[in-house]
Amino acid sequence: MKKNFINYTAYQLVTFLLPILLNAYISRVLGVTNMGMYNLSLSITTYFSIFLKLGIDLYGSREVAYARTSGKSGVVKVFSGVFQIQLTTGIVTIVVFISGAYWLSQAFALPFQLLLIQGTTIFTALLDISWLVIGLEKFNVIIVRNTLVKLLSIALVVIFIKNSDQLNWYTAIIVLTNLVATASVWFMMREFLGLKFKIRNYHYFRPIAILFLPIIATSLFTQMDTILVAHFSSFKEVGFYVTALSIISIPKILVSSFGSVVMPHMSKQAGDMSQMEETNIIVDSIIYWMIFSGLVVVFKIFN
Repeated sequence: MKKNFINYTAYQLVTFLLPILLNAYISRVLGVTNMGMYNLSLSITTYFSIFLKLGIDLYGSREVAYARTSGKSGVVKVFSGVFQIQLTTGIVTIVVFISGAYWLSQAFALPFQLLLIQGTTIFTALLDISWLVIGLEKFNVIIVRNTLVKLLSIALVVIFIKNSDQLNWYTAIIVLTNLVATASVWFMMREFLGLKFKIRNYHYFRPIAILFLPIIATSLFTQMDTILVAHFSSFKEVGFYVTALSIISIPKILVSSFGSVVMPHMSKQAGDMSQMEETNIIVDSIIYWMIFSGLVVVFKIFN
């Protein structure tokens, strides 16, 4: 588990820092106003992706971890049922987005073409089965895939994006490389994939919907703020705001990484651990989070 935590944290830091480094270049080339338009369109489509996934990322990774005790067949059964929910909500969400894309572009004064290109992220969310990878604790699959894709996207942006008229091209490069990265997981994890659509698989919907509640509540602080800044201000201020926000969000990566690693590990071992052992892991996790959070606060105060 420690190895997974270190590797996953390193990956999260790399994939978070690389876009920040790229942002210094792309903000100068495209301009802050264009970056504000990009980030606003991303926030809008991210909300659609949130409704598409509901609580699938949390529920799916946990259920896959449980199913590992039943062998490959158990994992395949869980994947089939959970992905059936994801596919259903995905189709509905994409139809709603396409139907309302023009209205949204008019409401937020965004170029319609830009919003449509950014809408590719919704299709990417439909294909996203990272919850399967996390449940199986195969973090190296995510690490290798996404690191290579991030490096490729940066290279393509530096090579092809040269002036402020290429916002659509920049958006297309980012969303398409992310789509390729997501689709590649299907080939890497093909031994665990199995799609048998059954009506009874919809019993997964209720627990997934329940887990959606804390996710949508959190999104009010992580996505809605960008939309509100755009509503009360301008695209330029959105660009400045998102850039500043991305920098101060770096410390949260370490905490979120720890949770992503601990949850599937505990789920898999649930039947083999005593209540005391489970309690010790939870207590150790809380202590880690509190110590790290305290260090971050102290660092911020003195800097």
